[in-house]
Amino acid sequence: MPSPAPLMSRAHARRDLVIDQSPGGLTNQAPAATPFASSFGIYNGTATSAAGLNDGTNTPWVSNSGGAGQWVELEFPNALHMNIIYLYDRGNPNDQVASGTLTFDDGTVISTGPLNNDGSATAIIFPTILASKIVFAITGVSATTTAVGLTEFQVCYDQKCAPSESFPPYDARTDNMWRLGALPR
Repeated sequence: MPSPAPLMSRAHARRDLVIDQSPGGLTNQAPAATPFASSFGIYNGTATSAAGLNDGTNTPWVSNSGGAGQWVELEFPNALHMNIIYLYDRGNPNDQVASGTLTFDDGTVISTGPLNNDGSATAIIFPTILASKIVFAITGVSATTTAVGLTEFQVCYDQKCAPSESFPPYDARTDNMWRLGALPR
């Protein structure tokens, strides 16, 4: 399984001299990032990708039969202030992120516990940092997990940034909780 690229390895050094916002009530900044993932799986017969993970479309990223060791990454064109991240697990009863780490290119590492398994946001609140890259590495999953994933990854700077509504609950009759996005890149 591929590992995330080292935080300083892409064709640039840190760009923390360019800052895209000043303190204040900005909303979810994740749509400005380019998403990457360790693998891509099939959901409802359609290939998933990281492309919808950060755009507010409720399009899930599903790993290729993976559990612990899978990761997703958001890379922003410029450094951003951030102090809250909302992670949305896939809202089904079988696949759940039990633990993970958020690693930022400023050197900050934050451990998370289990993500809410009902499609609602899990808020990770931390002191303000300045970063242009975030890797969420999944370090633990539930015993029933066969293909871990996320529905949404939001990055905010301010307590005014509220999570989007919970995503529809799991329906075993249809297993069709979200619209699906583009094919893997």
